[in-house]
Amino acid sequence: MLQSLGESKIALANYTHSGVLQAIENGINPLTLTPRYTEKIIFFADIMGFASMTEKLQVTEVVELLNQFFTICTSEIAAKGGEVTKFIGDCVMAYFDGDKANEALQASLDILSELEVLRDRSPVNSPLRVLYVGIGLSKGTVLEGNIGSQTKKEYAIIGDAVNVAARIESLTRKLNRFLVFSAAVREGLNDRWELLKMGDFYAKGREAIVEVYSIDDPLASQKSDFHNLKQEINEQLELIGKQTLASYKQRKTLFKLYDR
Repeated sequence: MLQSLGESKIALANYTHSGVLQAIENGINPLTLTPRYTEKIIFFADIMGFASMTEKLQVTEVVELLNQFFTICTSEIAAKGGEVTKFIGDCVMAYFDGDKANEALQASLDILSELEVLRDRSPVNSPLRVLYVGIGLSKGTVLEGNIGSQTKKEYAIIGDAVNVAARIESLTRKLNRFLVFSAAVREGLNDRWELLKMGDFYAKGREAIVEVYSIDDPLASQKSDFHNLKQEINEQLELIGKQTLASYKQRKTLFKLYDR
């Protein structure tokens, strides 16, 4: 029974927000947790060229790629005191406390560093060779707590900062950067970062202009523009597709010979 309880707790921790799990451990019904406004730094990241990957890769290859990406993000974010709140397709959404801008930025760089190592160490024919991501950070007041219906609830983080993080993340393709963040995040950083102002942009669904920044670090900068990076991704996927087809034809030929 103790083993079963232990396994249940591990499973619950894998699927449940830490705030909900902590309430359960303290004997509090998580359904009674009152939503509240709080200041957070929102982290939003997704995989570049993922639509092409789902079209050209086997299911097992897509799952492996996602699992590698999610594992790296979860590990590095947790190591810097952040919380992964959800996976949305190929996207990772997380948050840090509002005074943890340096930690959020360092976690982002650590993720980019780990991905670079993963790309370099992966086999030539692996889709992990072209696992690139864009990361956007924003800061603001959000609503944290139970959101949903009487039969289905989610412990969620919602607000303008979430929307801004998602919108400026999409600018990474246009700006040829792997990491960008808002002026509100910049204001919380210490002097050890070499900041780059990327410009002022309109975020979709938002009237106010967003000041977007990055840092002067090789990890944050794409080696070529996004058009060339996208072409590199597609060429790698085409190579994998040809090798998969050749392997399939070879196995088919062997099966025919065996049937004889």
